[in-house]
Amino acid sequence: MCQSIVLDKSYLQATGAIPFRDMLKKRRFLMPSVLFYELMSTSEPGRSRCFAKIPEMENPFDVITDIDNILHAEIETQEPFGVLEDYSVDAPYFFNPKFKEQSAYDFTDTETRLLGEWEKYFAEQVKLLSGWMENLYVNFPKLKEGSTEQRSLKHKEIEAKIVGDEDVIRLLYDAIWQPEKSKPPWPRADTIDSHWALYRWVQAKLLFALDAGVRYQGSMPKPMSTKTYTKFEHDMIDLEYLVQGVLQGSFATKEIKLKNWFLVLRPDGEVLA
Repeated sequence: MCQSIVLDKSYLQATGAIPFRDMLKKRRFLMPSVLFYELMSTSEPGRSRCFAKIPEMENPFDVITDIDNILHAEIETQEPFGVLEDYSVDAPYFFNPKFKEQSAYDFTDTETRLLGEWEKYFAEQVKLLSGWMENLYVNFPKLKEGSTEQRSLKHKEIEAKIVGDEDVIRLLYDAIWQPEKSKPPWPRADTIDSHWALYRWVQAKLLFALDAGVRYQGSMPKPMSTKTYTKFEHDMIDLEYLVQGVLQGSFATKEIKLKNWFLVLRPDGEVLA
């Protein structure tokens, strides 16, 4: 049986309805919970066009809980997460047929509450990104030094370390997140590796912090325009997709940056693009 694939919005949005439904007959898609947020917060006609591609059936996808819950499970058990499908929502569901209509849709109270919670969560993640960026530049001060060409070379060097050097990930995990001072204590740095969601989460955070740091010379723009905030929020959404795709080892995305990072983080993995 073929492995299930983590699905992101870019793949669903860019793939035609017939090819997408044909793929659903062959493979099972895993839907990160953040995809529902992204679809519901998309303006028309984008939202209805995406939902129109999804067959009207019970549980068209396996909905996977958010990364925070997977990390909390690792912290509680002090063991690697296991299998991503184990974190799927164990309940029958149908998508509301009205999601396919291009007319204005009035969110239910539950949907409004969930969207508000996600918006608050990503607003906090955008704020935290500044801290990740600053810590990264403290640990690698040469990222700010030299000519544009020299900084670009240093960026590539640090990115390679984030991708391939377990000692660097453990060092930064220990320095930035201070796992043993957390309550409850997080797994020690010397116990985690690429089999842990925590490890992949740290990798992804550092990659996005590095990418943002290069764009904004190591510090968040202040004040932040709506356009810039939206870009950072999209980055934090993409981080959720990337981590789950890497954990699964199979990822459907049209985002070039995500595809490239997935391939270097999981050279043994499969990407549909």
